[in-house]
Amino acid sequence: DYGEVTGNKVMMEYILIADVNSSDRCAHQLGTLLANCKALVMLNIIPYNPTASGDEHGYRSPTDADCRRFKFIVAEYRRQWDAANAGADGQAGAPLLCTVRWSTVP
Repeated sequence: DYGEVTGNKVMMEYILIADVNSSDRCAHQLGTLLANCKALVMLNIIPYNPTASGDEHGYRSPTDADCRRFKFIVAEYRRQWDAANAGADGQAGAPLLCTVRWSTVP
């Protein structure tokens, strides 16, 4: 609601963890959520960086290919929603800016 009311961009970050929230199903669920936002959404998909705590739970970093696939699904979902819901003037919801931010930390 914030973005729709204020007209400001909304930034969200999604930590992608292999075999936890990196599935196609998760990408479609996130795409559904974001497709219905009327605000401009900036989504940073951040691959999980290994930590001692995460290692204890078996968390792993996703591959580059996993990150690209996840990003494609989420962004494509928004494009499909926009095409289906464009008004008579050709306008639809605000665009989704979807990026993958790879860490520079070893």
